[in-house]
Amino acid sequence: EVKYPELNFQDNGEAIESLASVEIEDAQGCPRYSATVVTGVKIKESPDWLKEKLVAVGLRPINNVVDVTNFILYELGQPLHAFDLDKLAGRKIVVKKAGDVKKFVTLDSKERELSPDDLMICDGEKPVAVAGVMGGENSEVTDDTVNVLIESAYFNPSRIRKISKRLGLSTDSSYRFERGCNPEGTLFAAKRAAQLIAELGEGTIAKGVIDVYPEPMQRRKVTLRYARITKVLGFEISVEEVHGILKGLGFELTEIDPEKLEVEVPLFRHDIEREIDLIEEVARIYGYNKIPLVEEINIPLKPKIDQSEYRDEVRAILTGLGFNEILTNSMLNQERASEFGKSIPVLSPQSSEMSNLRTSLIPGMLLTISRNLKVKEQDLKLFEIGHIFKGINDQINSFDDFSEEEHLLMAVTGKKNIDTWYGKGEEFDIYDIKGDVEAFLNKMNIKRTDKDLIVLEKDEHFEFSLIKQNKKKEIGRGGKLNKTLLNKYDINQDVFIFDFNLGELVNLPRNPRSYSPVLRFPKVIRDFAFVLDKSVNYSDVIKSIRQGSSNLLKNITLFDIFESESLGQGKKSMAFQLEYYDESRTLTEEEIDKDFWNAIERVKKDLNAQLRG
Repeated sequence: EVKYPELNFQDNGEAIESLASVEIEDAQGCPRYSATVVTGVKIKESPDWLKEKLVAVGLRPINNVVDVTNFILYELGQPLHAFDLDKLAGRKIVVKKAGDVKKFVTLDSKERELSPDDLMICDGEKPVAVAGVMGGENSEVTDDTVNVLIESAYFNPSRIRKISKRLGLSTDSSYRFERGCNPEGTLFAAKRAAQLIAELGEGTIAKGVIDVYPEPMQRRKVTLRYARITKVLGFEISVEEVHGILKGLGFELTEIDPEKLEVEVPLFRHDIEREIDLIEEVARIYGYNKIPLVEEINIPLKPKIDQSEYRDEVRAILTGLGFNEILTNSMLNQERASEFGKSIPVLSPQSSEMSNLRTSLIPGMLLTISRNLKVKEQDLKLFEIGHIFKGINDQINSFDDFSEEEHLLMAVTGKKNIDTWYGKGEEFDIYDIKGDVEAFLNKMNIKRTDKDLIVLEKDEHFEFSLIKQNKKKEIGRGGKLNKTLLNKYDINQDVFIFDFNLGELVNLPRNPRSYSPVLRFPKVIRDFAFVLDKSVNYSDVIKSIRQGSSNLLKNITLFDIFESESLGQGKKSMAFQLEYYDESRTLTEEEIDKDFWNAIERVKKDLNAQLRG
C-alpha cells in the first residue's frame, strides 16, 4: 500500500487571501494551480539530514527553501517552485500564454526567445517563470527573501514538452511534467513544502491555501474480467487477492457482477488505459516468480495467418493487375479527416494540415490523384494499404474510445487504353473496377458464393456504390465518387474506387491450392443471351444456370450487357459463355445439348427471361 509522509500543517498566520492571489487564464495548459505562503522565513543552510538526501540523488544543496522544493520533487514526484512573494507585482500569480512578450531571463541567467503560445507564470506586470520548466531571475529566492509563495501545479504534458523542446531546456521539473504528474497531489505537496519550510526557516504558514481547479479531471474507468486474468496469466488468482493487490496500488473498485469489476484508475497512473494494463499490475505485484510452471502447451491446429506475407501477396496480385502502390500520410487536416467519420485529433500536430488521424484512405488517394492531374498524369490505377482510425465515443480518452482498422483501397481514373490513329482510348467505368475486384478475389483464391457478389446501393459519397459481402457481413465498399467530393480536390474526371476492410478480408476462407493437369479431352463452348428485367442481378442468373446444369458445366462467363429501347421498357440483355468438359472422356453432342437447354429452361422459369435469337 502506498504510504504518504505524515503531514503536520499548522497554518496559524495571516489569511492567505490577504497575501496573494492566483488566476488561471489558460486552463487547457494549467488545469490546476495550488499555492501556500510562508512568511517570516530565514534563508539559511539546510540541516545535514536534508543535504545528505539531496546529495544521494545527485543534487547540490543550495538553501533551506530551494532544498525543500527539490526534496519533495523526489519524495512525492511533484515539481514545486518557490517565489519571493515580495518580488511579485501585486502579489498575484497569473497563468497565461506569453502573448507579446518576446524574451525572458531564466534562473540560469540566460535570455530565452519566447513564442506567443508558450505557457508562462506571470505576476501583475510581467512573466516570472516558464511554466513547468524553469523560474525567472526576477523572482528567485535569495538570502534577502522573507516571504515565500510555493507553487504546486499540474501542467498539460504536451504543452510542457513542446516548450521544453523548443527552448532546448530540460529540467527535473519539465522531465516529470512532460510524463504526467498527479493532478490530485498538488495540494498535499504544497502543504508538505510549507510545513518543512516553516520548520527549517522558522517561518509562519499563512492561514488557508490557494487551490484553483476550474474543471476537475475525471478518473478513467476500466472494466476487468476475472476470466481474462486467468486466460492471460495461464493460472487462476483468487478474487480476494486481485482486490487486495489493486486496492493496495490505490485503485478504487466497484464490482459489476460476479465475473467482472469496474476499476477507477488514479490520475497519477497515466500508464493504465486498458484491461491488459491492470492484468500486468496484478501479475507484477503477485510475483512473476510465483507463476506456476506448466509442462503442457496447447497448439492451435489452424495455422496462423502471417499478416506481412498476406500483404505481400495482395501487393503482388494488384501489381500484376496493372496497379501502382502509393503511401500517403495517416494525418490530415480536420476537414478532410472528418469527411468519412469522427476523426481523432493529434496531441502535438506539426501543422494544421496534419492535425487529425485519417478516418479513410480515400482523401489521401484523391490528393494523390489531384497532384498527378496537375502534372498531366491522367490515366491512373492506384492502390494503398494502410490503417484508419475512427472515434467511437464523444471524448477520446483511451484506446477504447476509437477503433483502428487496416484497409486496402483500389482506385482507377482516366483511360484504360491510349488514343491511337484508329480511335480514342476507352474511359474507365464501374465495370472495370468491378472486374479488378473480382479478378483480385479470384487470384487470392477466396471462397465465393453467389450471395457475396457485388450489389448496388446508394451512398452519400458515391453517385452509385457497390458493396461486397460475405455471409451478409460487409467486407468492402466502392463505386463512382460523386462530383461534390471530387470538386473539393480539384478533380474534373471520374474516379472509381473500392475500399476493402483488410481485417475482414484476411479472415475469409480460401480454397486450397491444387494442381490441375493439362486437359486431355476437348472443351465445348456454348454462347447464349437473355432478355431480362433490369432489376435482375448477375448473381441471380449464375445461380439459376448452375441449378439447371450438371457437373459437366465448369465455367460461366458474362461477356456482354446490352440495353436498348428495342428490347422493351425496363429490359436488358446479358450474354454468357458456358464451358463444358469432362476430365475422363470426350463429351457427346447429345449430352451437351441436353445440359445446355436444361440451363436455358431453368433461367426462363426462374427469372422470366427470353432467349435472344
